[in-house]
Amino acid sequence: KELLLPLLQRCPALQGSWSLCAAKAGPLAKVSLPCFRILMHWTKTSRLVFAHSRAAELHMALQNLGAKGTAERLREWMNKQELKFNLMSFDGPPAEEIPPLGPGKAESRPKPSRKR
Repeated sequence: KELLLPLLQRCPALQGSWSLCAAKAGPLAKVSLPCFRILMHWTKTSRLVFAHSRAAELHMALQNLGAKGTAERLREWMNKQELKFNLMSFDGPPAEEIPPLGPGKAESRPKPSRKR
């Protein structure tokens, strides 16, 4: 119970209730274990540290737990990352300009010479 106390204080949807934490239909019911670990780390450090692949799941969990401000900042970060990716990809060559590699063929690169 002591470990969950910071989560109860940060998440309005839990309303400081232990029974809501354990409820089968409660806000934590659909949160995966990796996402729950991220939330526990967040309650201790006030920092969200997560793999980019978990961003959408984490956003939903924060919204369901009532941490709307943090969820909104996470959504803004996700939009910024998506825009950054799109802008970086824009300058790449079109796919039809890249010659296809046949099966088993790899680009040959000159081997670097070693000087002793």
